Amino acid sequence: MKNIKQTIIFLATAFALVLIVTLGASMLPSSKKTSPDYTINNTTNTNTTSANGSNVSTKPTQTTGTPKPSTPTPKPVNTTPSYTLTQVGAHSNSSSCWTIVRSTVYDLTPWIDQHPGGAGAILSMCGIDATADFEDQHGGQRRPENELQGFEIGTYKK
Repeated sequence: MKNIKQTIIFLATAFALVLIVTLGASMLPSSKKTSPDYTINNTTNTNTTSANGSNVSTKPTQTTGTPKPSTPTPKPVNTTPSYTLTQVGAHSNSSSCWTIVRSTVYDLTPWIDQHPGGAGAILSMCGIDATADFEDQHGGQRRPENELQGFEIGTYKK
């Protein structure tokens, strides 16, 4: 019975992904479907009247497939702050509770009173590297991992 449920969930998920990809591509505006590296300028001849009243035919320039000059893309600057154990240790109480789990620093202050296991579970993690504690209690569980990500403030600098 469990395998049947898993198979149904897998097939439904696969179908949804195919549908999203198929519909998503067809719903792109036509300007998004052209290559951004090339300019296509289709123009027609234009007839204008000169100052003396005679018709003058002008032929605008037509460019097809001309590459635009490329501008180097700047490398992203790492703006994620990093913290030492001493800095994290300064936030070790209920008014400011930071912790480290797997080299990432989290501010768990708003989670203290919301944690389903009670405030004490979070307060015991304040100001320390609580990787082992977190892994022992929640290792491999999707929901706690997702909740934790929402409190990330930086990386642990050893």
